[in-house]
Amino acid sequence: MRRTFRFFVPLLLIVLSACGTFQVEFQPQPLATPSTLPQPRGSTVSFPPPEECSQLPVDALPPADADTSESYIGHHYDQQDMPDGMVLTRSDALSDEYIWEWVSRPEFDLEFISQIICRKLDGSTYNTVVDAIRIPRERPGYARAGYCLPDRSSGPIIIYGKYDQNQPQVTLGSAEGWSMFGLDFSQHIDLQAMRFAPYPTDGLQCLHVSTPDS
Repeated sequence: MRRTFRFFVPLLLIVLSACGTFQVEFQPQPLATPSTLPQPRGSTVSFPPPEECSQLPVDALPPADADTSESYIGHHYDQQDMPDGMVLTRSDALSDEYIWEWVSRPEFDLEFISQIICRKLDGSTYNTVVDAIRIPRERPGYARAGYCLPDRSSGPIIIYGKYDQNQPQVTLGSAEGWSMFGLDFSQHIDLQAMRFAPYPTDGLQCLHVSTPDS
C-alpha cells in the first residue's frame, strides 16, 4: 500500500493513496500559529461541555527542565497563546482525539503528540501533551527526509540525514531529489499507541526532496 503525506502550514494535511511508498513533501511558508482545529466529522469522542472546558487552566510557562523533551509531557498549552520561548509552528489532526504539534524554541525544536481533552467556547481545543521528542534542525547539507522507501510505518516518519547538493538529483519511486546518507535520526508516530517510536533505517533509502528554495 502506498501512502503519501503532504505537510502544509498552518495545518498539515495527511493524504493517503495507493502501493508501498512513503512521501513527505514540505511546502515552505512563513511560520504561523495554526487556526482552531475543526471538530472531525463523525467523531465518536465525547468531550466535557465547552463551558467547563473553558475554565481549565493552561501552562503559562515552559517546564522547569525545558531542555528535556519528557518534561513537557502532561502539560497543557494554549495553541494561540504559547508560553514565552515556545512557538507553535504547525499542527495536524492524527485522529478525532489526538493532534501532532511542532514547537520551536530558541535552541531546538520539538514535536508533541497531544490528546484533545475538550473544546472551549471559542472552538479551540484544550490539550494534554502525551509524548514529546526533540528533533534536529536543518542546515546546509543536512535535512529532514522528504521521501523514503520502503514504508514500514502506519503513521508519519521523522528522518534526518545528510545530502550533497553538488551531486545530481535522483529519482526514487515517484519523487526526485538528492539522495540522503548518514541517517542519524529516525522516529515515527505509532498510531496505535499514539507515541513516538524508533524507526528502523536498515535498507532505508531517502531523498531530500527538491523545492524552489532548495
